[in-house]
Amino acid sequence: MPQVLETFGKLEKNYPKAPTLQAFRYQIAQAYWNKKDWVNTRLWLNMIIEKSGSIESFYTDTAQRRLQKIEY
Repeated sequence: MPQVLETFGKLEKNYPKAPTLQAFRYQIAQAYWNKKDWVNTRLWLNMIIEKSGSIESFYTDTAQRRLQKIEY
């Protein structure tokens, strides 16, 4: 994960408006989900929702649904 997070950080820094960032965030959340690391899963899913602002997308919808699965 450290290499993935480092790569993501560089991508986000160099291309802060890149549309692929949400997909990358979701993949990171999925990796944590698969490890049953719920704290980091929540962190990344909430980041997807936060970064989307008022724009609804596949990733915001999926992140919201995933959070509901963790919470309930």
